[in-house]
Amino acid sequence: MAKRPTNPAANDTALAVVDTIEDDDGRVTVVPNDGRVHVRGWALDAGAEPFAAVDVEVGGARASGPCAHARPDVAALFGGSQWAGFDVELALDDAAPGHHLVTIRGERADGSRVPIALATSLDVVPPLRRLPVGVAAGTLVGFVDEVGIEAGSAADGMAPLVVPAGRVVVVRGWAASPDGIPATLAYAEIDGARAVRGMTGYPRPDVAAELRSSAVDYGFRFRIEADEIGAGEHALRVHAIVGNTIAAVGHEVRISVVAREAPRVFQAEPRVRGRIDLVGRLDRDAAIVEERSYLRLAAHDRAVVTGWAGDPVAELLPSRVMLVVDGVAHGPVQRGIERDDVADATACERMRTSGFSAVVRADALGAGFHHAEMLALYDAEPVVFDAFSFEVIA
Repeated sequence: MAKRPTNPAANDTALAVVDTIEDDDGRVTVVPNDGRVHVRGWALDAGAEPFAAVDVEVGGARASGPCAHARPDVAALFGGSQWAGFDVELALDDAAPGHHLVTIRGERADGSRVPIALATSLDVVPPLRRLPVGVAAGTLVGFVDEVGIEAGSAADGMAPLVVPAGRVVVVRGWAASPDGIPATLAYAEIDGARAVRGMTGYPRPDVAAELRSSAVDYGFRFRIEADEIGAGEHALRVHAIVGNTIAAVGHEVRISVVAREAPRVFQAEPRVRGRIDLVGRLDRDAAIVEERSYLRLAAHDRAVVTGWAGDPVAELLPSRVMLVVDGVAHGPVQRGIERDDVADATACERMRTSGFSAVVRADALGAGFHHAEMLALYDAEPVVFDAFSFEVIA
């Protein structure tokens, strides 16, 4: 008889996990709404029953795809069908710009649909274009607090911010009218000719206190793909709109987009190849909350670990990949997940199926701090290629 999940709630709730959102260049968190993405993951109905298909929606753009991909890791965890995986291609032409939660509905064989709560999100932005016309130039107050690379460096003084192609430029700040009305629109203008609309309405209580205002939604944010900006050195300037007035805010920033950096898929030793890409806690709504820097699991929580393992120099995949917690093998590890990014980065076709996915079950561990390692076995040689620590709380 198939093993059922130890968490009773898992049997009476539909679950889904989005593993990745990717475009032609790999994983993305911000996409122009003239682009296309693949939403990949898995979904199960209550009782660990498989769905026939899933319906994915982002900001008004929708697409469906079958649950036709084998996920033995999900079957091992929940005791249901392994045909839980999906890969849905979503055209974003109909998506409204903004920060959107990814919505998933499981489609049963009888045609009924089950909404599944997720915390996965995607920023959709318009393609670069010109600033709006018909708005009068005027005077606004505001500041650009940060221009940097997402999960990377920030601009330093007057030197250009060097951004590798494929990365994301993040711009944060605030803007208002002189009498304290928050900006309703904000644009990042590139080289005085092209512009991308940002998102406004972020809370800035510090600005509200300074302006003695009851409103707090003075903040703006941009997330711009470096590939959209283009190679070379560029000037970026933020413009904000309040009512019918538009004005530049803050200082001009120089950005230099350089050739794409090589993906960080190697470690120092020749045989130590592989990496954990994501460690995330699976919350009660079946959404992954990425917490590698400080993962804390309650007694019945689960964590999902994904990454890749292989030896592209010798063109070998390991005979086995193991998740070891405190020196003891823990849980199933699914292998054979496609990783086109690793194959392209290593120029090794064998690495195309080097991906893995594993689950950490807190109920199998005691309270306290634990150390987890990912091991790859090449014949009889075990290789530790990545590790992380986490805490289980009572």
